Amino acid sequence: MIRVYLLVFFIGLIKFNTLSAQRSGPEFKETSVLSSGTIHKIGVPRSGIYKLDYSFIKDKLKIDPGTLNPTQIAIFGNGDGRVPQWNGAVRIDDLEETAMMGVGMDDGKFDQGDYFLWYAQGPDHWVYDPSNRIYHMDKNIYDELNHYYVIINSGARNPMATRSNGSESQYESNASLSYQRLEEEKVNLLGRYRPPGSGQEWYGDELAVINEVDYSNDFDLTDIVPADTFYYKVRFAARAENASLFYIDFNQHEFSKSVGGVSLGNFEASFANDAIMQGVFKPNEAISKIKIKYPGANGINSRAWIDYIEINAWKQNKYTSGKPLYIQDPRSVFLGNPKFNVTGLPSNGMIWDITNPLNPVIQQFGSNGTQSSFSFPQISTSPNQFVAFDPSKDVSNPVYETDVKNQNLHSIQTADLVIVYYDGYEAAAQKLAEHRRTDDHLEVISVPVSQVFEEFSGGSRDPSAIRDFARMIYKRDVAFRYLLLMGDATYDYLGRFSELPRHNFIPAFETEESLDPIRSFPTDDYFGLLDDNEGEEGKTLIGAVDIAIGRIPSDTPEEAMAVVDKIIHYDTSPSTLNDWRERVVMVADDQDSNTHLNQADGLANQNGIAHPELNMNKIYLDAFPQEVTPGGDRYPAVNEAIDLNMKKGALTVTYLGHGGQNGWTQERVLGINQAQSYENFDNLPVFITATCSFAGYDEPSFTTAGEHLLSNPKGGAVALMTTVRAVYSGSNERLTKAVLERLYNPDSPGEYPGIGEVLTRSKNIGVDSLDNNARKFTLLGDPSMRLAIPKYHVVVTEIDGNPISGSPDTLSALEKANLSGVILDDQGQVLNNFNGELSLTVFDKVQVRKTLANDTEGTDVSFVRTFNTQNRQLFKGKATVTAGRWSIEFVLPKDIDFSYGPGKFSFYAQNGTIDAGGYFSSFIIGGVSTAGLSDDQPPLVKLYMNDDHFVSGGMTDVNPFIYVVLSDDFGINVSGTGIGHDLEAILDGDDKNSFILNDFYVASLDDYTKGIVRYPLSNLKPGLHTLKVTAWDLANNPGEAYIEFVVVDEKGAILQNVLNYPNPLYDFTRFQFEHNRPGVPMDIRLNIYTIVGQPVRTLEMKDFISDGYRVDDLTWDGTDDNENQVDKGIYVYKIKVSFNVNGTKENAESTAGKLVILR
Repeated sequence: MIRVYLLVFFIGLIKFNTLSAQRSGPEFKETSVLSSGTIHKIGVPRSGIYKLDYSFIKDKLKIDPGTLNPTQIAIFGNGDGRVPQWNGAVRIDDLEETAMMGVGMDDGKFDQGDYFLWYAQGPDHWVYDPSNRIYHMDKNIYDELNHYYVIINSGARNPMATRSNGSESQYESNASLSYQRLEEEKVNLLGRYRPPGSGQEWYGDELAVINEVDYSNDFDLTDIVPADTFYYKVRFAARAENASLFYIDFNQHEFSKSVGGVSLGNFEASFANDAIMQGVFKPNEAISKIKIKYPGANGINSRAWIDYIEINAWKQNKYTSGKPLYIQDPRSVFLGNPKFNVTGLPSNGMIWDITNPLNPVIQQFGSNGTQSSFSFPQISTSPNQFVAFDPSKDVSNPVYETDVKNQNLHSIQTADLVIVYYDGYEAAAQKLAEHRRTDDHLEVISVPVSQVFEEFSGGSRDPSAIRDFARMIYKRDVAFRYLLLMGDATYDYLGRFSELPRHNFIPAFETEESLDPIRSFPTDDYFGLLDDNEGEEGKTLIGAVDIAIGRIPSDTPEEAMAVVDKIIHYDTSPSTLNDWRERVVMVADDQDSNTHLNQADGLANQNGIAHPELNMNKIYLDAFPQEVTPGGDRYPAVNEAIDLNMKKGALTVTYLGHGGQNGWTQERVLGINQAQSYENFDNLPVFITATCSFAGYDEPSFTTAGEHLLSNPKGGAVALMTTVRAVYSGSNERLTKAVLERLYNPDSPGEYPGIGEVLTRSKNIGVDSLDNNARKFTLLGDPSMRLAIPKYHVVVTEIDGNPISGSPDTLSALEKANLSGVILDDQGQVLNNFNGELSLTVFDKVQVRKTLANDTEGTDVSFVRTFNTQNRQLFKGKATVTAGRWSIEFVLPKDIDFSYGPGKFSFYAQNGTIDAGGYFSSFIIGGVSTAGLSDDQPPLVKLYMNDDHFVSGGMTDVNPFIYVVLSDDFGINVSGTGIGHDLEAILDGDDKNSFILNDFYVASLDDYTKGIVRYPLSNLKPGLHTLKVTAWDLANNPGEAYIEFVVVDEKGAILQNVLNYPNPLYDFTRFQFEHNRPGVPMDIRLNIYTIVGQPVRTLEMKDFISDGYRVDDLTWDGTDDNENQVDKGIYVYKIKVSFNVNGTKENAESTAGKLVILR
């Protein structure tokens, strides 16, 4: 790490007001200079004179210099420092050529001993302050090199011009204002002491046990002019309970600064307070000592950290061999033709005017042997800058980085969606891009982030490059709507914490605030603040976000591909077409005087009024029993309820309350293990989490629960509107309300906005465009993805043969009902080409539930309150849809609430490609049928694992499905109203932890008397298990079934229970085996031999998928491979299976079996 930035001898880089003459205007170039030629990227660690010589070209560029014409070689750069955050600031667009001085090139050849010299700027940015006539440095936090590009066959070369020495002068200068800065980037204070780390600021030495440090040797203090002005500026941070003093000492000229105390025990308060101490004085002597002291405050916890020490001091224009001398005199401004005197410059020395760093000028000078002098016409409002050097001693070779392929992002004119991806994630990015082109008809541009850096930040990994790239397209195309960032980020841009993973794949924008954990955070909104007046210092994040932005914060190419596969599956797979698309979940935290509960219930009720077609499931913590454990209070029933809804599926899951990177609530609801365990690939929700720090993707030491939900390849979430840092409840509610008001509404009939647009529009309302709280909300996922809301409409036209009228019909317990209806398009026309299935769920009346006031002690309490739900399911069945018309019949169970009130029909229909949804609530449920129901026969219950091929005693994997086939003359009771009448499964005799299967029962197509249950189990222990299922019919007659099964460890694929039947074979025999890889593609090979091992027949099945654990699809008719009948006798067979488990082959082979042929 370079510790000191010197101008006079080796200086960080320089930017001048006059640079505006070389900056591009508001229009972007159409063609990048990187679009042609052979390109090599080089870097420089500091400003200075650099050499491109024969050896460098031959050894580093791998080019024979003898084949080159020197006029074919050019060097391009982008200036110094960070890309300006303010959109209105001047900047270089793309790259500009830098002037070079060629030596030995007059013969048109590049021979040994020939070379180019040019002035290169380092990575940091020095700014001239004309009001105080001093210099300040802006640290480049994104890169430790400044990058240049050697382009061969560029068609251009800019030779360096020469300026003659002036003859007259009105001002003579023998000294220059040098400036230096010590800034050691050692520690991000939040990252080290109060994770997650955050912000742009890093600090150097700590002063605590050692409270005085001498920095004299870290500055070049030679040749300082005595009794002249000395400027200093020190920035530091202090952590102490009380106010404390910080001192700087220059040759015993001591200055101090008081900094206020902080609350040491408050983890939401600033970790430390920062302060700047600056001033100017005139010492009588040359400064030779610089010390920092921090005695601290009362108490042992006082500590301070130095950010930087910056000085401006007048130094004699004295050249020292091996150190370039930088010359600038602010006093010379407006004084006509100043004259500069330099001592010590050798006879071969040179002086360049580097005021315009990309176009330096060779300044001629005169010399009397001991002193060199030159003058020039000073016309700028800031001082010209010069460098005097010995070309034989003061030049360096650059750092060779890499070759660069031709590219031209500046040619892009239009795009709907831009995907900027980490270079290793190209396969995932291109797959998603092609999906959006074909499925959504979007114009998609996908580019590696390295190309963005090359053209928009001169090769530095500066997040503002991404913003400027987006801004170019935004300025050119009003249709540009979406920006997707594919790759993880970190607050540790340069990997300073060596123990942490280096995940700076797609950099996030970090706030300048770095000490306050509330006001310090990453935000991708920065990339969408694209108007000319946005990004201004002090207002960097204020404004309306102009495009929708999302991020897939993947750590590996495989993880990126898994998320893309989830998105494409969500958008296109017929297996996702189910009624979960009309189910929404609202979760609320407890305590805080019911704040979160009241907010959530208010939003849920508003949503229910606005969108009655959606079925709301409320999971309010305080409505569930709270359990006291050694680890604290817990809500196991809440986790079970969330897990159950994840299994059933939900369109959205919304949460309001406390949380953090490990999950929700103080009681540990929805933690990392849950997020990783979900296997809901066919019914992925979008999460909306108004909680703290659930998805702080920029913390490299930790993967948050929110990130795990997205990255889980088998399930979890398809996207999250979530938070990266601590947020406030009131602002959370406001933004969540805005999201829910827009998320389920189409922009036009049947056309819904991308989820990123929903979040962006919600943020742009009123105060949230000015509010940092909204900036902490981010979208993890594809912003162009649309919510899986059914496109068309299911409408009821008749009940029991009677057209729908103004008078509501009444349905009673044990009464048969018949519904008829149609599928309509957005114009209200019947979809005559719609042929598929309709799913009906009948809900009982609204029920009033009550919270339990689990927390009543102290100030952070809960209160009893009521809330309404309507999710008691009375019937669920399916009907055929033909030519857009449907009819379904069912009987309501005996177990209903006999009081009268409005019920609800919820409809979902799909034909394998498109879907429709709807509801009907203009009817009454209550009472009991006067006709009654004569039924004393129990339902028939058949119990399996995974599918109906299973036989009791068979094997499963650790995550099997309970599979139940049920039938009864009048139907199955799944109302959950009657005590003890649930459809229930008991595992291993543990009736206290039974599984309620009511919501997983679906009646058969067009037949309400029978149906099935598929209920997922997970993480079962290997070994023997028992399972009992009890079901009740509508008249409350019970039936049950019992099986045993063996869970096999997941260490590898296994075959067992291999047999054939019938055996002996007369006409044919069927081969059967069990395995532990259900749902996985397999290649099956059956080899049959004679008793002495001669091959007889080989049978194969490729890419066969078994939903269950038993395969019995192989048959043999007793012929050999030539289809000739084989002789009677005993034969031997073996089965080999190769399973394709997520691209990895797992092989299993049976032992030899015997069969007999008798004819």
